Amino acid sequence: MTFYLSVTGFLCFGALLLIWAVYVLLNKEVTLPRAIRSWNLVLLLNGINLVAYCSFLLVYTANTNPTERTFSQVLTFGSYGAVMALLIFFLGTKLSRRSDPAASVRHEMTNGDETSETPSSFYSELASGKSLPDKEGAEEEQVSWLSRHDPLTGLANYHQILSGLERILDNEATKNGWLFLVDVSGLQRINDAYSHRSGDAVLIHIANKIRELTPVFAARLSGSTFLIVDSPSENQPEIYADALMNCIGSTVNDGERMVGIATRICAVQLEGDDAGRILLRAEYAMRSLKQAGKSSGFIAYGAYLEQEDHVKNELIKDLHVALDHPEQIELFYQPIWDIRNGKLKSFECLMRWAHPTMGYVDPNQFIALAEQNSLMVPLGLLAFEISCEKLHQWVKSYISKFNSPFRLSVNMTPQQFATSDFVEGVKMTMEKWNISAHNICIEITETSLMADKELAVERIGLLKNMGCKIAIDDFGVGYSSLSYLQQFDVDIIKIDRSIIKDITTSDSSKKITEAVIKLGHALNIEVIAEGVETSEQLGKLYMLGCDEIQGYIAGKPVPDTSAELWLNNPMCPIDIPERRHKAVSIE
Repeated sequence: MTFYLSVTGFLCFGALLLIWAVYVLLNKEVTLPRAIRSWNLVLLLNGINLVAYCSFLLVYTANTNPTERTFSQVLTFGSYGAVMALLIFFLGTKLSRRSDPAASVRHEMTNGDETSETPSSFYSELASGKSLPDKEGAEEEQVSWLSRHDPLTGLANYHQILSGLERILDNEATKNGWLFLVDVSGLQRINDAYSHRSGDAVLIHIANKIRELTPVFAARLSGSTFLIVDSPSENQPEIYADALMNCIGSTVNDGERMVGIATRICAVQLEGDDAGRILLRAEYAMRSLKQAGKSSGFIAYGAYLEQEDHVKNELIKDLHVALDHPEQIELFYQPIWDIRNGKLKSFECLMRWAHPTMGYVDPNQFIALAEQNSLMVPLGLLAFEISCEKLHQWVKSYISKFNSPFRLSVNMTPQQFATSDFVEGVKMTMEKWNISAHNICIEITETSLMADKELAVERIGLLKNMGCKIAIDDFGVGYSSLSYLQQFDVDIIKIDRSIIKDITTSDSSKKITEAVIKLGHALNIEVIAEGVETSEQLGKLYMLGCDEIQGYIAGKPVPDTSAELWLNNPMCPIDIPERRHKAVSIE
């Protein structure tokens, strides 16, 4: 009889262990740490029950004349103990969830009626980029899951974000956390350079790394942007962002190669109860990172970002108005001097915006805004119109003072250069003002040339056939600048100021400048040095054989009326050393 009673006790305990194990395996919400906590509680309480059960068992076996009533009491207590153990198990699971303040929110986000997860095998196939599995009877579940989740990463989709944030804000345990946006820089470049499979591998990699942090909530906000809600330790979002960047890493294996990636992260604290407002603040912060030209980095939202964004929006509106009031757009002219004889060779036209209430707006500010908002093409056309009108006046009044054709250099942005009617527009404007193409130099940036090489070759050929000069601006900045001289038929290269500024202190800058000058002359290309500001720089460029100079030492950009003073007396206002018979390298 003792044997049967012992077996009964161990069977009750074994049944409890089996039920617990099955529950843990089938229930995604019960993670290993949480399962261990719940099992510890079960062991503690069930241990008490087991000790009592064994006590009854000992009493029974010690009784030399057990009665049927005694045997019935032991079995009854054992049955009650098994039921109690099961109740204690489920109670332990609930209590373990409550020990994690955000667990109830995670449970609601991932296992509730509105956002229930799909079976693990189904999810793993989706995360691997495979097609939807064909499971009999699961079609309705799959459709329901896809309506709330991103099929590539398995995270919540855009439609779940607002409702998810609202539930988080309603929960005391999570309402003071932080919202993070994680943006993948250059995802389109990865898709174009390799394939969309590579881009998908990057997105899946980042989604998996986000899961490793077990955030309160995670979603894919857009094509390259993820959203996370969590509570950083010590309320320091920068530490959380740094940990996330380290976790994501800088490379991803797409199955064929290692793909380089960079991420931008912004953060905003969950304040108030307006989920839409919090999202808007996060977007302000991310926009600030992007507009700063940063491919990676971190920024936390501050009220100043919103103010800056408001100012930018107002400036964009005012730029639209300026297009209808062309008197606000002015050109300033900076002289370019022939270093060999000190004579004025040309002017570079620089756009200025005379705002009716703010005065002159910083060119770097409004030109960047114009490029970001597709306003550079109409602004560029307006600037070219003004330059041709002014050149028409100057040619009639001052042309006799110049032995060689006097030029105006006009900058063309990548957006202008890529438009289908670019060359025709240049031709029509010159014909309108009766301007010879020999008096026009079109300055093109590296971006314009490299965006579409075949188009660049075609456009440059058409402009040169008309008689225009072609200059590469900011030469030396791009990693492939030297290849331009082989690929494109240009007349002038302008060495960037970043090289010229160190020409007297850096041996490498001097050697780069010397090499560019010699290479330009070997290809019959004029060389202009930009950003010349000191007499020491001027002397060095003179000795290296540079053709022309442009910079504050010889003239800042000025309005047309001031520029006419140079046209009346086209000699450089500073002393240019007498030209030697041959350029000499200065060690």
